[in-house]
Amino acid sequence: MRGATSGLLGVMVSTTGVAVNFLYNLGFEAWERRRTETMHTLGRRVEHASGFQVALVTFLIPLIAWWLDVSLWQAFLYDAVLIVFLPIFTFTYNWAFDSVFGLPDAVTRKAAPVA
Repeated sequence: MRGATSGLLGVMVSTTGVAVNFLYNLGFEAWERRRTETMHTLGRRVEHASGFQVALVTFLIPLIAWWLDVSLWQAFLYDAVLIVFLPIFTFTYNWAFDSVFGLPDAVTRKAAPVA
């Protein structure tokens, strides 16, 4: 039964990750539209990766703790590899994606003046 439990947890974690990624990027790009800078600086990339990690952990740790019936600390330890790996992956992936496909319209378009 533990294998089935782990498999279902994996599906839930993946689904949560996709949903958080989609919503986080919508919000981040909306925030970028209000900025005057049109480049993704190192600082901006660090902000994006860090913010995404905080958002993801906010949802995953309680989910893991609830599903496995463990403490939040134990769930944090179970998720530690992702907590370390994901910001590095997010930073690298987004840098490579922007290098290949260019910056999103939210960054390249100037914000409309506020009347």
